[in-house]
Amino acid sequence: MIYATIDVTIIMHEKALLAGVEAFGLWSWGLAYVQRYQTDGRLTVAAVRSALGGNPRRNERLGERLVQVGLWSRNEDGSFQVVIP
Repeated sequence: MIYATIDVTIIMHEKALLAGVEAFGLWSWGLAYVQRYQTDGRLTVAAVRSALGGNPRRNERLGERLVQVGLWSRNEDGSFQVVIP
């Protein structure tokens, strides 16, 4: 089994609070995904679109929210990068 370590104080971090519950759920999914597939923190747009039930519009909107609050960033190729605060 593969694990992703997360500091339990993240739920009180300003960025997590600004992101909101839905976006923070996507951030958590992203953390698990990059750990599972050993992507060095990179999330393809296709992976994000299919996450959490596969609502592409919602997922891209939430991904952009994560970029706005600094929990994800964008790579030059358009993919997302998980940021650990």
